[in-house]
Amino acid sequence: MKKDLSPVAELSFDEQESVLYIKMLEGAVLNLANTKQHAQQMEELTSGKPYLALIDTTNFFTMDEESLKFSSSPINPPNRIAGACFNPTLANRFTVEIFRKFGNPKYPMEVFNTKAEAMQWLKKQKQKTTV
Repeated sequence: MKKDLSPVAELSFDEQESVLYIKMLEGAVLNLANTKQHAQQMEELTSGKPYLALIDTTNFFTMDEESLKFSSSPINPPNRIAGACFNPTLANRFTVEIFRKFGNPKYPMEVFNTKAEAMQWLKKQKQKTTV
């Protein structure tokens, strides 16, 4: 498994399963600079291959408006098939829901209470594609 640490999250990529595990860092600030660096590191870690994102949102993080706009562009992230967040605190659930509603991600994205639920949904998304 390939691993990296971005300014906002621990990243690990399971090439066999095509799953990028993202664990948000406590107090992470998704401003434009951090978000661009994070996106670049995800692209490099996945080698541009299509992937499913499993995102642990247990730790508190924030996202600013510039970051939301950048993340919402049709090319970001270019190779993400679907994203599943799990274990969100109320504040993080709100942040993710703002992104889902106003960011209009170009891939399916859902929020789950547990990692198992999130992974089960991602597997269904994988079956719909040719990863």
